[in-house]
Amino acid sequence: MLYFIHGNDREQARAKLNTLLNSLFTKKPNASFFKLDDRSCTEADILEMIGGRGLFENKYVVLLENTLQNENTKDIVLTRLKEIAGSQNIFIVFEGETDKQTCAKIEKKAEKVLEFTLPKTTQKKEKFDIFALTDAFAARDKKRAWVLLQKAFLAGLSPEEIHSMLFWQTKTMLLAKHETLPQNAGLNPFVFRKSKASAQKFTDDELRSLSAGLVLLYHNARRGIIPFEIGLEQFLLARV
Repeated sequence: MLYFIHGNDREQARAKLNTLLNSLFTKKPNASFFKLDDRSCTEADILEMIGGRGLFENKYVVLLENTLQNENTKDIVLTRLKEIAGSQNIFIVFEGETDKQTCAKIEKKAEKVLEFTLPKTTQKKEKFDIFALTDAFAARDKKRAWVLLQKAFLAGLSPEEIHSMLFWQTKTMLLAKHETLPQNAGLNPFVFRKSKASAQKFTDDELRSLSAGLVLLYHNARRGIIPFEIGLEQFLLARV
């Protein structure tokens, strides 16, 4: 089964993707999740996903994100399009603005097509400030951190980018917590002051647990144990 979600309105497209994923995992909570993108998608991966079977259910949910942005991965997806559409597993092709010829090829095979296009008069939105999220995280403001996480998703930030910034924030707090001078922590004075103040809100064990939890989340997401977006939500709600 194949879903095709695309368009230049990334906010609406991302919201629909999250709704679809939540619906699929509510119906099939034990289904295995995999995400392939323009940097990680290979033909071997696609073939494995087409014929693969989950441990507890006969379904995989496979997200192909931005695979049409790279000529090599685009060729792999389009070449195997018939097999993808005919697979017993669920594939979601999630793209930004896509050329008409490519859209036509996918639309012929897709079970459902959703296009989200910004009106021509719509002004470009301001870039999301990722440091607002890391500041809320460091301040242990769970509600604000979760709201900003949703805004980051809607702005089109990848889970990998968000995760790396949360990990950076945790690392700087660990480095600054027991140092008195920024050079000893290897940080610039501004980052050192902010990180040291934030670090006082956490115990040493909590900071080490945050770091270990983020490492585990990354590996679990890459292995398909949990969708990266959902894992980030759960992490913030449980740990902050």
